[in-house]
Amino acid sequence: EHDIEPLESDGIGWTATKSGGVEWAIQLNSGKLALDAGKRYQVNFEARSAGGTALHLSASENGGTYRNLGINESCALNGEWQPFTFSFTPGQVIAEGSRLVFSLHNKTGSVEVRRISLRPVSSGFLKPGQSLTSGTVPLPQESSSLPVRRDFFAFLAQVEIDFAREVKAYLREELGCPQLIAHSQVLFGGVMGARRESLVSDFVDTHGYWQHSGWDDGYNWTRDHWHIGNTSQIRSPEGGTLAEMAMQRPAGKPYSVSEFDIPAPSDYTAELWPMFAAMACHQDWSALYHYTFAHSRGDYRAEHLFNHFNAAGHPAKLGLMPFAAAVFRMGLVPPGKSTLTLRAGDDALFDLTARLNGALWGSWRELWKTEDTSPNGSSLPGVSALIYRTALAFGGKGLETKIVPDVMPAPWQWDTKSGLFTLNVPAARVWCGVVSGQTIPAGDASCRFAELPTPAPHATVTIVALDGKPLAESKRALVTALRRAENADVKWNAARDSVDDNWGHGPAGVVGLRAILTLPGAAWNVVPLDASGAPKGSVRRLSGPLEITPADATIWYLLER
Repeated sequence: EHDIEPLESDGIGWTATKSGGVEWAIQLNSGKLALDAGKRYQVNFEARSAGGTALHLSASENGGTYRNLGINESCALNGEWQPFTFSFTPGQVIAEGSRLVFSLHNKTGSVEVRRISLRPVSSGFLKPGQSLTSGTVPLPQESSSLPVRRDFFAFLAQVEIDFAREVKAYLREELGCPQLIAHSQVLFGGVMGARRESLVSDFVDTHGYWQHSGWDDGYNWTRDHWHIGNTSQIRSPEGGTLAEMAMQRPAGKPYSVSEFDIPAPSDYTAELWPMFAAMACHQDWSALYHYTFAHSRGDYRAEHLFNHFNAAGHPAKLGLMPFAAAVFRMGLVPPGKSTLTLRAGDDALFDLTARLNGALWGSWRELWKTEDTSPNGSSLPGVSALIYRTALAFGGKGLETKIVPDVMPAPWQWDTKSGLFTLNVPAARVWCGVVSGQTIPAGDASCRFAELPTPAPHATVTIVALDGKPLAESKRALVTALRRAENADVKWNAARDSVDDNWGHGPAGVVGLRAILTLPGAAWNVVPLDASGAPKGSVRRLSGPLEITPADATIWYLLER
């Protein structure tokens, strides 16, 4: 509870008689102010308090998250009038406007405030008594003015680059290391990390996970109390993790992905390798890794799923590696000729860094949003990576987008709404996602799927010519087909986003499907393969399409002619 009364000296007397339930309970605010982002403002007022009550001043958004706009000051008062002057620069503003907030931080007492003014100014940012020579300039805080934060982050970025260059020079020139050198993975530092790696490293590396596992509060990396998203990456309206990794790539540098995974026990792990390999080829990446084959020596011969990341013991992760290796190593998906490059100057990068106050995780999307590159103006820039070969370039001052005309469309149909991904290149095909009950063409091949029951009525069928020739001419090809992999007696929760520590037991199995695969060219001889890749059963001559059935108890069919 508080009372306000006017003063004769163009001000107010403010008395708080009862505290509230939160720190910001006792406050006076200006209401909506029309401030501009990036413009510096100065607040002037006089205040006194006979009882020594402290007065606090801040500026914030007038709605939304009520984000602080660059000022958060405490004024020590006594019985005499004292002048106060503070400056701030809003990093961003919202439609609801901005506001000045006087607060007693939920304390009772009386203060008097008069001659309050707010006006734009254009001079320096140091407060009285602060100077670099005397060492009295404090480190910037979240409430510091935008230009102050900007300069500080620019300084930190240069220190990091100087360090990276010094270490690289030591390795190359003093130790004589001939190999390619990277400073770190690009994620460390967000978009500023991409700038660092572009300026310093011989190649650039990144990590990515689709729906990484998370834990309940109070738990971390335990066997229970964890959750995964357990949805299809195909349906991500922003292109998922694969699109984000494409947006991170610095132009003109070899690019490796040394960690990528869809953590177990996701129903959609079969999407991992076909889409990863296709995206990597289309974006012209240089090296792919899965995280991880096994975490310890004893896990190498695992026969079931028992943690989030091991490939060992996971049929869906291991089973589609041969397809991906053939596609990527033989370059069966050509690099995209339609390119989209976003050139970001230092001014734009440092402005973004200051506006985000250094919270740069995922800042690629923030940077790309400033240039709406999506075909339908949807402000979902990740979708652009499903169409163009994307990259970040550095230099200049502002932001500039360069698009090479769409001379060759992407080799896939990636429908984020229907959840269907198909790949069509001469030597490989993919049918993945929501395929239940459909006949789906992919060039001169097609696949007709039987109805799939819930949960997760998804399936993945791939074929790759092992000799790299078009399928119509190939003499040897591998078909892989499955829905998902899981242990026996696995126990999901009701939300189907965790099994806690109820992973079940091995050996792991796969959920099969029924489909009719029609391929071009002459008839094939087909033999199912066992888990080691050896033939199981006799070779049969196909007089027509290949029938895929769970009765074959395999995910691999070797075709020869």
